[in-house]
Amino acid sequence: MVDGRFPTVPEYYMEHINKGVDLTADPKQCCPFHQENTPSFSYNIVSGRWSCFGKCHAHGDVVEMHRRWFHYNTIEEAEADLRIRYRVPEPTVEDVIQQARREPLFTNKISCTRAYGRRCNSTG
Repeated sequence: MVDGRFPTVPEYYMEHINKGVDLTADPKQCCPFHQENTPSFSYNIVSGRWSCFGKCHAHGDVVEMHRRWFHYNTIEEAEADLRIRYRVPEPTVEDVIQQARREPLFTNKISCTRAYGRRCNSTG
């Protein structure tokens, strides 16, 4: 188990979904979110994201995977639980800015929305 950061999708998959599968070595699997016989779940090593090309069409990052695996209603609930499980502190504004400089625009928008949306919602 990692500590102080969110796990990668392959780390999470091995810890919670299937201990015998390394997504970095074998990125195509049967989707853990629906019944199937033919693998439709795929992990993209470059982007660090996963997708189901089968029945459920689910896709996302490790937070979305956690939300689906533990049946949380919102991304915010899933992220809060991941922060507790992996002892990840809340990001500061400086953290969000530094992350924005390192990540593609799409991922940036998600991170900023999560950080600022949570602050705005908590102040009333």
